[in-house]
Amino acid sequence: MAKVYDTATDIITFARSSSGTALRRVGYGDELVVDGSGNWIGDFDVAADVSEWTVGLGGSASHTGTAMELTVGASTLCKIEKPYTFSSNKLYRLTFEITSSSAGVSRVYNYSADELHNFGPGNTTGTFEHVFAGGSSTRGFDIRIEGTQGSTASIDNISIKEVIFDRATDPLVLFNHPDDTPRIEYGSDGSLKGLLIEELRTNLLTYSEDFTHSSWSEAFTGAPTPTTTVLDPSGGFTAVTLTATSANGQVLRSIGGSAGTGTSYTGSVYIRRRTGSGTVYLFNPNGAGLTAVTVTSQWARYSVTGNGSASTNFVGVRLATSGDEVDIAYAQFEQGSFATSYIPTSGGQVTRSADVASIPVSAFGYNQDAGTIVVEFSKMYDGSGGFHAGFGANNTNYVGIGYGSTQAAFVQPLTGAINVSGASAPSLGEFSTVAAGFDASGATSAVDGQSRNQTATGSAPALSQSDTLYLGTSPFSPVAISSGHIKSIQYYPRRLTDTQLQELTA
Repeated sequence: MAKVYDTATDIITFARSSSGTALRRVGYGDELVVDGSGNWIGDFDVAADVSEWTVGLGGSASHTGTAMELTVGASTLCKIEKPYTFSSNKLYRLTFEITSSSAGVSRVYNYSADELHNFGPGNTTGTFEHVFAGGSSTRGFDIRIEGTQGSTASIDNISIKEVIFDRATDPLVLFNHPDDTPRIEYGSDGSLKGLLIEELRTNLLTYSEDFTHSSWSEAFTGAPTPTTTVLDPSGGFTAVTLTATSANGQVLRSIGGSAGTGTSYTGSVYIRRRTGSGTVYLFNPNGAGLTAVTVTSQWARYSVTGNGSASTNFVGVRLATSGDEVDIAYAQFEQGSFATSYIPTSGGQVTRSADVASIPVSAFGYNQDAGTIVVEFSKMYDGSGGFHAGFGANNTNYVGIGYGSTQAAFVQPLTGAINVSGASAPSLGEFSTVAAGFDASGATSAVDGQSRNQTATGSAPALSQSDTLYLGTSPFSPVAISSGHIKSIQYYPRRLTDTQLQELTA
C-alpha cells in the first residue's frame, strides 16, 4: 500500500542555516495579541491594555495617549512580555512600532532568553518586523529596550499573527523565509515553480536596498536623484525612483576586486519603468562596458554576468535619456554565472546557506531490485554539473537523475557510474521532466515525452532503511548543489516500461 502524506513538508527533512527569499503567496492568520475576550491589547488605545503586560528588569510602563511608554530602570533595561504557545511547525510574524525613543531599541527574546532578533542600537523609531518559527513548547516573548536610567521609548501596535502560505487568494510577495524553512516559489504570473533549491551564495553589496547610502555614487553630471517610494516587488518595502536630469545619469556601486579575472560574477536589480524610453544600461561586473535592457512598467529582475576584475568590480544602473525615470530595488552582486534569489543586506555582506532537502528511505519503501524515479524540475546550474535528485548510501551506491555539464539528462544506477543521455538541455529556468527506470539489467530513460532508450548496464543501488533520498543536492564527496526548482518527484518500486516513462514525462 502506498504511503500518503498531506503535504511535501510532512515527508521532507529540510535544512538551510540562514534566511532565504522567494516569491510566494503569503497571508496571515488572526491576531494573537489579545485578552481573554479576544480584544487586541497591542494597540494601547485604552489604559487597561498596559496592565495586560508584565513589565520586568526593573523598568516601568505607563499609558500615554495611544501608546505604552517604557522607562528604563537602574538595570539599564526594561522589558514587556506575554506568554503564548506557538506551534513548532508554524511560522509567526511579530510587528511593532517605536513612536519615540531616548533609549536604544534593543532585542526580542523568547522566554528561554534565546535571542530572536536584535533591532540594533540607537534611538531608533519606526516599524519593526520579525518572522520566527514556533518552539517545541510554550514560548512567550519579550521586547526589551536599553539605555541610561530614566530613558524612555514609546511602543505601539504590537501584533503577532501566524504566517499562512500558498492560499490562492493571498498576494505574491518577496518573502524572507527564516532559517531551515523550505521555499515554495511562484512565478510573477502566479504559476507554481516548486521547491527552490540553491547553492550557497553571498551578496557582496553591503547596502542592497539603501541606494541613498554614501556607498552608492551618482558619478556623472545629471545623475538621478534618489527618492523613496513604497511600491516595490514585495508590495511593502521601499524602492527608489531615479530621474535622469541629463543623458547617462546613473547610480553606481564599486566593489573590491576578485581573486582574478577568470571568475564569473553576476549583478542584478529589480527595475520598473515610470516614464521615458525604457532603455536602461546595466554595468558589466568588471566595469568594462554596459549591457542594455528594455524595462517595462511591470517589476522585473534584470541581471548581467561577466568575468570579474582583479581590482574593482561594479554594479549599477544608467539611464539612457534625459527625463527617463525608473524605480529600482533589491540590488545584488554575487560570485557565479547566474543570479540566485535576492539576499537582503543593510551594512555588511550576507551569505545565504545552501538548501538541503532529503527524505529517508524508510518513509517511502525502497525496492532493492528495481525502481523508477520521475522528476520535474527547472535547470539553473552554472555548468559545473551535478544532479537534481538522487538517493543512495554513498557516492558509489546511488541513483541520480537530472542534467549534467556534458550530458543533457542522465540516470546513474551505480555501481558503475553509467550515464543515460537524453535530449538537448533546456535553457536556464526552463522546466523539464525526466524519468528513469532501472533494475539489475540496466536502465532506460525518457525526457519530456521522448524515449531515450539507450540501455546502460549496471545494478540498482542496494539501499537500507537508514539511507536517504536527497533532492537537488549530493551529500557525498565532492558535494554538488544544483540550483533550481523541483516541482514534483515520484518514485515507483518497480521498473516501468519505456512507454510508461514517455507518458509520465509528456
